[in-house]
Amino acid sequence: MSRLSVIIITHNEEHQIDECLASVSWCDEIIVVDSGSTDNTVAQCRSFTHNIFIQDDWRGFGVQKIEL
Repeated sequence: MSRLSVIIITHNEEHQIDECLASVSWCDEIIVVDSGSTDNTVAQCRSFTHNIFIQDDWRGFGVQKIEL
């Protein structure tokens, strides 16, 4: 059986992250890679997934995902 995972990169997205995560809630796995948010982004993500990786700074789209 196939599984579908989604990776979402965030940085200070508290104003729209709930809507984004709700739109992919049907996926088998949600992974959030946060690049040092200083707002409530990470806390809000925790209500959708426990797969949250926090990096101190922005490394670029590709690298952000690869270094999990």
